[in-house]
Parts: sequence; structure tokens; C-alpha cells
Amino acid sequence: MATADATIRIVAQDKTGTAFKKVKGNLDKTQKAFTSLGRAIKIGFTLIIAGGIAKLVNFTDQFALLEARTKKASKGLGDYNKISAELFTISQRTGTALESTVKLFEALARTAPDIGATKDQVMQMTESLEMMAVVSGATGEEIKNSMRQFSQAMAGGIVRAEEFNSIIENTPEIAARIAEGMGMTVGQLRLAVVDGKVLSKDVFESILGQTAQINADFEAMPMTFSRAF
Repeated sequence: MATADATIRIVAQDKTGTAFKKVKGNLDKTQKAFTSLGRAIKIGFTLIIAGGIAKLVNFTDQFALLEARTKKASKGLGDYNKISAELFTISQRTGTALESTVKLFEALARTAPDIGATKDQVMQMTESLEMMAVVSGATGEEIKNSMRQFSQAMAGGIVRAEEFNSIIENTPEIAARIAEGMGMTVGQLRLAVVDGKVLSKDVFESILGQTAQINADFEAMPMTFSRAF
């Protein structure tokens, strides 16, 4: 009987020892896992912070570049601070990226002396073009292409077919407004452009003369998430 009891105690001790070893092993694995997780979290936070700093530096650089471009474009047109504030307001009102608004204003400002436009007219044209682009339902790339061609058309003195075709293709609302302001259909305007009869100044004045209607058409558009933010 004593021998049997001793045997039971030995077996129990062995099982208990084995169980403790398993528990200890699991605890060691858990500790290692938490240690690895802690390192991963530290690395993750480091990367997030580094990425945030990089984005902040990039944003600062872009803002400085926009500031320089606006100052350059403002020469001869008025006070830089006032123009900057107006461009920001236009950007917010039309839901357009500030960079795009500044680039468009910059391009139009270069043509101002050639077509005899004032600062207020250039500013109004910037806003009207961005509003018509929204009404057209154009994508960012289409708007970019159209604005580039429109700016070139204003700088050339005479609107060329290549420029006008790009405007029709990318932002048809702008082409329709130009035609209406000149008392033509889009087809008639296209023929006049091919014949070299459409002056840059006439196109500029045509759009300015429809500011009220352009504003009304824009206000009638539903507010989208991208425009709101």
C-alpha cells in the first residue's frame, strides 16, 4: 500500500512539473510576443511621425511656392495680400484646389496687358472659368487641359483651332458660353475660329458679360462632397 501511494505521488509530481513547464513556456512565448508587438508599435509610430513630418515639409514647400507665384503674378495688378485672400476665397467657393486657382490666375495675369484686362477682371475670369468647369462636370485632368489651352488662347491674340477644340472637348460649358456671348452657335464659332476671326479680347469680354448667368448656373449645381471639402 505504501509503495502504491509513493508511486501515485511520484506520478502526480511529474505531471505537475510538466504542467508548470508548459505554463512557463506559454508565459515566455506571450512575453516574447508582447515584446515583439511593442517593438512593432514603436516602429509604427516612428514611421507615422516621420511620414507626418515629411507631409508637413512638403505642404510648407508647396505653400511657399504658391506664395512666390502669387506675388509674381500680382505685380502690376494690385496688392499681393488682397489678391491672395481673393484667390483663397475663389478656391473655397468653387471647390477647386488652391494650387489650380493660383496657376489659372497666374496664366491669365500674364495675358492681362495684351487684352487690356484689369485685376478685377482677371480675378472674375478666374472664378468664372472654374465655375463653368464645375458645371461642365469635367475631371481634374480635363479642367487642367482646358485651362491651359484657354490661357494660351488669351495670350495669342487670336484663338486657334487647336486651343478651341481642347476647350470644347474638355469643358463644353465654356465653349457654349463663349459662343452665346458672341451671338453664335458652337458650330458657327468653330468655323470662325478656323477662319482666324475670333480675337482673344472678344472671347474674354464675352465671358465677362455673362458673369451673372455663370454664377446662377453654378449655384444651381448640387453641392458635392469633393467641393465641400
